[in-house]
Amino acid sequence: MSTPAPAATRAGRWWELGATLAVGALVATACLLIAALNPAFFWHDDCQIGGVPMMVEAFRALAACEWPLVHASNWSTAGIAGEYQPGVFSILTLPAFAGAGAIGALGASMPAMAAAFATYMLAITAMGAFRIARDEGLAPAYATLVALVAALNGWSMTWGASNWIPAMVGFAALTLTWWALAAAIRPGASPWRLLAAGLAVYVLMSAGWPHTIFMMAIVTAWLVVRETWAKRSVRPLGTVAAAWLLGIGLAAPAWLLFVDYIGATTRVDVGGTLQWRWLVPFDALPGLVVPVWVSHWDGYGHAAMELANGLVPTAMLLTVLLAFHRRAVAPGGWALLLAGLGLALACLPSIGMFRWSFRWLPLFHIALALAAAHWLAARHAGTEPAAPGWARWPFLARWAGNPGAWAAIAVVLVGASQLWFPVFSPVVPIAYVGLMVAWTLIEDRLPRTHPGRRWAPAGITLAVLIVTYTMVPNGLSVPFWTIDEAIRKVAPLRSGVRYLVVASNGDYFTDGVKLPGWGAMIRPGNTAMLAGVELVNGYSALQLRGLSRTFAIETHGYVNGNHLGRLALAGTAPGGVLARTGVDGLVLGDSSRRLAPQVAKAGWEVSLADAEGVLMHRRGPASPAVRAVPAVRMADLAVPEAWAAAIDRTDGLSVVQATPARPVGVELRFAARAVRRLWAGRNGEAFEVAGGNGTAMVALRRAWLPGYEAIAPDGRSLPIVALDGAIIGVEVPPEVAGEVVVRYRPRALVLGAWISAATALLMLVLALRLRVRPR
Repeated sequence: MSTPAPAATRAGRWWELGATLAVGALVATACLLIAALNPAFFWHDDCQIGGVPMMVEAFRALAACEWPLVHASNWSTAGIAGEYQPGVFSILTLPAFAGAGAIGALGASMPAMAAAFATYMLAITAMGAFRIARDEGLAPAYATLVALVAALNGWSMTWGASNWIPAMVGFAALTLTWWALAAAIRPGASPWRLLAAGLAVYVLMSAGWPHTIFMMAIVTAWLVVRETWAKRSVRPLGTVAAAWLLGIGLAAPAWLLFVDYIGATTRVDVGGTLQWRWLVPFDALPGLVVPVWVSHWDGYGHAAMELANGLVPTAMLLTVLLAFHRRAVAPGGWALLLAGLGLALACLPSIGMFRWSFRWLPLFHIALALAAAHWLAARHAGTEPAAPGWARWPFLARWAGNPGAWAAIAVVLVGASQLWFPVFSPVVPIAYVGLMVAWTLIEDRLPRTHPGRRWAPAGITLAVLIVTYTMVPNGLSVPFWTIDEAIRKVAPLRSGVRYLVVASNGDYFTDGVKLPGWGAMIRPGNTAMLAGVELVNGYSALQLRGLSRTFAIETHGYVNGNHLGRLALAGTAPGGVLARTGVDGLVLGDSSRRLAPQVAKAGWEVSLADAEGVLMHRRGPASPAVRAVPAVRMADLAVPEAWAAAIDRTDGLSVVQATPARPVGVELRFAARAVRRLWAGRNGEAFEVAGGNGTAMVALRRAWLPGYEAIAPDGRSLPIVALDGAIIGVEVPPEVAGEVVVRYRPRALVLGAWISAATALLMLVLALRLRVRPR
């Protein structure tokens, strides 16, 4: 049950600020220690091929005074803002991305950039969790326990902080929003709290991780029910509704653009079916005691590192459950209810594109830590019943209420059953037992009110977590890309050349250790962003449907194996799709290097061949950035076989947007008019078209995205089409001549900006009224 926070005196506020910053510094120190012992700890899988490149890209864009709405060089991830996860509208994400990119520009390594970003976000997570616990009336020692578990739990460390960066950002935003909403609905809360809660909801909505939005919806309902139950008033419902509306309004550009963009991607093909991948199996739950417990996860043996929580919350749960008395549950009952809901969601199948149920685990961890903190506070205050179920055995009763004793027993039982598994050292459970014995003696020997007894759980938690992350390999269930700093240079590729990498899944995820410098040609994921290489391939959770159909690019950037030959042979032929879209460079992965002689006969030359693949360039002049095309044919993107046939043509471009007036199969002829590029930027470019007697179709070597518009010199809009499903085509009427500006200006972005501005203005008016009203 929440209780009012202490009186907010000036000295008290400064003390609370200092304590909060100290907790953030403690977590940051722990992260830096872990990174010092293992420099690559925070640099795995998606962070390597997506997160760190996006940091560099954000810094590069802001340094050029451009907003990173679009990536002009990487086609698969061209819609940065529409992708949502980069968080380009977030005051929490974008500055942190740019800051990490800046230290990279100053010479920091890629793992160091990842570690710096993770340290910053985990410190924010800890500070938010500390404020949640403090506002619930918990002493600093117990609030620190909550903060440590919230930031350093196994899921947040092994997935969020080292792999799925948007998840880490989203959970940091969740702790801030939880704190702000809880403060806003407390009886007697200042109206300023409502505005603060609205800002916090905006941070959550713009952070880039949809799962934490759903988490926060559950936490919000939990807060309202808890306060309504305690105060018998529905006032909290109105407060949280107002806060959510303000936050949703402020974040409108982020979520409206995401909703508008997702319809043009392959992600909608997932549908609403049940997803059984990556739910937490029940036989993995002993991992709450020993995270190296190995069980059956998603088809293979998997260590339950996601369940690491520092052992103290698990120990308190065991102690309370074995006390056989309802009064023992009461202090943390509400938090335990939330933890149970979070764990249930993690163990059950999910729906549609919000799949992978184990992503609910961070909510379970923070809720269980909050319950444990309440139980510890009650135990040390002497209000918890002393294990009444064991009263008939005085000797056992003394230890039955000691959480360290139960934890030590549990570790011995779980750890002993895994000793034969060769992957993990038995030193881990032995270290756990030693720490639990130390905690047992502290709980037994020190007086209830002794500061050492109050602070011991937080210290034990931190020690257990550091032991876990320094003694157990991280990223056991995800790839580790053996790329090195050389990938931050363009060579052996060339600047200004557009490349397509024809590499398969096997070329990306090969068994064994790759050679040093691997990836310099293939550029897995979005690593091309690091050097500014122009690449068709890229890592996107929301692959554009047209680009995916045309080049058969899968999520991580490799090509669907069934289309390797099609792209390498028909695509490279004179008039093929690579020539039509302005791709002058080709990388054949090891699986398709055998096709290099046939590609060479089509007018390409080998520039480099090594163990990674074959690098080839088109002979002759470079493809123009803009050009007038003589004809296009209407085709149907929705039928894969028909679209593949259209793309394999060598006699002209195809257009996705067939209409009743222009049905599939109709060929449109256009006038030959002189065009030239005037300027090009990240979010748009301009070209000049000469006068003429007919309509021209101007093709731009820029990835098509929903939301581009073309503006004629007289201000009117010109039709834009997707040529070959991949690049922009502008239809220029005969009466239009001069400069035509093509810019990224989706209606969702414009509407979202107006909604956000109106919401900000409303909040400013409310703030001014609060400022000038009589005290």
